Amino acid sequence: MSNSPFHIYQEACSKLGKTYVNRMLLKAMQAYVAPQKHVLLETAFDIATLAPWVEDNGWTVQAVLSGLRKKDVVAIRFVICNHLRNVTSLSLSEIANSVGRTDHATVIHGLKQHTDWMQTNAEYRALQASFEKFLKTIK
Repeated sequence: MSNSPFHIYQEACSKLGKTYVNRMLLKAMQAYVAPQKHVLLETAFDIATLAPWVEDNGWTVQAVLSGLRKKDVVAIRFVICNHLRNVTSLSLSEIANSVGRTDHATVIHGLKQHTDWMQTNAEYRALQASFEKFLKTIK
Protein backbone atom coordinates (compact mmCIF):
# COMPACT_ATOMS: atom_id res chain seq x y z
CA MET A 1 0.00 0.00 0.00
CA SER A 2 1.36 3.38 -1.01
CA ASN A 3 1.42 6.42 1.26
CA SER A 4 0.79 8.88 -1.57
CA PRO A 5 -1.92 11.49 -0.95
CA PHE A 6 -4.06 9.88 -3.62
CA HIS A 7 -3.98 6.45 -1.95
CA ILE A 8 -4.56 7.91 1.51
CA TYR A 9 -7.56 9.78 0.09
CA GLN A 10 -8.94 6.60 -1.50
CA GLU A 11 -8.54 4.66 1.73
CA ALA A 12 -10.21 7.41 3.76
CA CYS A 13 -13.12 7.51 1.28
CA SER A 14 -13.60 3.77 1.52
CA LYS A 15 -13.65 3.86 5.33
CA LEU A 16 -15.46 7.15 6.02
CA GLY A 17 -17.39 7.89 2.85
CA LYS A 18 -16.46 10.22 0.02
CA THR A 19 -18.88 13.01 0.96
CA TYR A 20 -17.57 13.24 4.53
CA VAL A 21 -13.92 13.09 3.44
CA ASN A 22 -14.41 15.75 0.75
CA ARG A 23 -16.18 18.03 3.24
CA MET A 24 -13.33 17.66 5.75
CA LEU A 25 -10.70 18.18 3.06
CA LEU A 26 -12.48 21.28 1.83
CA LYS A 27 -12.47 22.75 5.34
CA ALA A 28 -8.80 21.89 5.80
CA MET A 29 -7.84 23.29 2.40
CA GLN A 30 -9.78 26.51 2.97
CA ALA A 31 -7.88 27.04 6.19
CA TYR A 32 -4.58 26.24 4.48
CA VAL A 33 -5.17 28.01 1.16
CA ALA A 34 -6.83 31.18 2.45
CA PRO A 35 -3.56 32.98 3.34
CA GLN A 36 -1.90 31.95 0.09
CA LYS A 37 -2.51 33.58 -3.31
CA HIS A 38 -1.50 30.81 -5.70
CA VAL A 39 -2.79 27.59 -7.16
CA LEU A 40 -0.71 24.46 -6.89
CA LEU A 41 -3.15 21.92 -8.34
CA GLU A 42 -0.60 19.14 -8.03
CA THR A 43 -2.58 16.95 -5.67
CA ALA A 44 -6.06 15.57 -5.65
CA PHE A 45 -7.09 17.96 -2.89
CA ASP A 46 -6.39 21.43 -4.28
CA ILE A 47 -9.81 21.91 -5.86
CA ALA A 48 -10.71 23.96 -2.77
CA THR A 49 -8.39 26.64 -4.17
CA LEU A 50 -10.90 27.14 -6.97
CA ALA A 51 -13.83 27.76 -4.60
CA PRO A 52 -14.11 31.52 -5.39
CA TRP A 53 -14.35 30.84 -9.13
CA VAL A 54 -16.81 27.97 -8.65
CA GLU A 55 -18.95 30.16 -6.39
CA ASP A 56 -18.83 33.04 -8.90
CA ASN A 57 -20.45 30.61 -11.33
CA GLY A 58 -23.29 29.88 -8.91
CA TRP A 59 -22.14 26.58 -7.42
CA THR A 60 -20.12 25.23 -4.52
CA VAL A 61 -17.08 23.00 -4.50
CA GLN A 62 -19.27 20.39 -2.80
CA ALA A 63 -21.60 20.44 -5.81
CA VAL A 64 -18.67 19.99 -8.19
CA LEU A 65 -17.36 17.08 -6.11
CA SER A 66 -20.80 15.50 -5.82
CA GLY A 67 -22.49 13.32 -8.38
CA LEU A 68 -24.61 16.26 -9.56
CA ARG A 69 -25.12 16.05 -13.32
CA LYS A 70 -26.48 19.54 -14.01
CA LYS A 71 -24.96 20.88 -17.21
CA ASP A 72 -23.40 23.91 -15.44
CA VAL A 73 -21.68 21.71 -12.85
CA VAL A 74 -20.50 19.26 -15.48
CA ALA A 75 -19.08 22.14 -17.51
CA ILE A 76 -17.14 23.38 -14.47
CA ARG A 77 -15.76 19.86 -13.93
CA PHE A 78 -14.70 19.64 -17.57
CA VAL A 79 -12.89 23.00 -17.43
CA ILE A 80 -11.04 21.84 -14.31
CA CYS A 81 -10.22 18.45 -15.86
CA ASN A 82 -8.81 20.11 -18.95
CA HIS A 83 -6.68 22.43 -16.83
CA LEU A 84 -5.36 19.59 -14.68
CA ARG A 85 -4.53 17.53 -17.76
CA ASN A 86 -2.63 20.43 -19.34
CA VAL A 87 -0.67 21.72 -16.34
CA THR A 88 -0.06 18.73 -14.08
CA SER A 89 1.35 15.25 -14.39
CA LEU A 90 -1.67 13.69 -12.69
CA SER A 91 -3.01 10.50 -14.22
CA LEU A 92 -6.54 10.42 -15.61
CA SER A 93 -7.67 8.52 -12.50
CA GLU A 94 -6.11 11.12 -10.22
CA ILE A 95 -7.78 13.92 -12.18
CA ALA A 96 -11.10 12.09 -11.89
CA ASN A 97 -10.59 11.80 -8.16
CA SER A 98 -9.74 15.50 -7.95
CA VAL A 99 -13.18 16.43 -9.26
CA GLY A 100 -15.09 13.91 -7.19
CA ARG A 101 -15.34 11.16 -9.79
CA THR A 102 -13.85 7.68 -9.60
CA ASP A 103 -13.44 6.64 -13.21
CA HIS A 104 -10.78 7.82 -15.66
CA ALA A 105 -13.32 7.40 -18.47
CA THR A 106 -15.18 10.41 -17.09
CA VAL A 107 -12.07 12.51 -17.66
CA ILE A 108 -11.58 11.15 -21.18
CA HIS A 109 -15.19 12.06 -21.95
CA GLY A 110 -14.73 15.47 -20.34
CA LEU A 111 -11.64 16.25 -22.40
CA LYS A 112 -13.47 15.32 -25.59
CA GLN A 113 -16.47 17.41 -24.59
CA HIS A 114 -14.17 20.32 -23.71
CA THR A 115 -12.72 20.29 -27.22
CA ASP A 116 -16.16 20.05 -28.81
CA TRP A 117 -17.78 22.69 -26.60
CA MET A 118 -14.90 25.12 -27.10
CA GLN A 119 -15.71 25.03 -30.83
CA THR A 120 -19.49 25.07 -30.62
CA ASN A 121 -20.68 26.57 -27.32
CA ALA A 122 -20.25 30.27 -26.61
CA GLU A 123 -21.31 29.91 -22.96
CA TYR A 124 -18.66 27.25 -22.41
CA ARG A 125 -15.99 29.44 -24.04
CA ALA A 126 -17.01 32.24 -21.65
CA LEU A 127 -16.70 29.82 -18.71
CA GLN A 128 -13.21 28.81 -19.89
CA ALA A 129 -12.24 32.48 -20.29
CA SER A 130 -13.48 33.29 -16.78
CA PHE A 131 -11.43 30.36 -15.43
CA GLU A 132 -8.27 31.60 -17.16
CA LYS A 133 -8.91 35.11 -15.84
CA PHE A 134 -9.39 33.72 -12.33
CA LEU A 135 -6.11 31.80 -12.51
CA LYS A 136 -4.25 34.99 -13.46
CA THR A 137 -5.66 36.82 -10.44
CA ILE A 138 -4.42 34.25 -7.93
CA LYS A 139 -0.94 33.56 -9.29
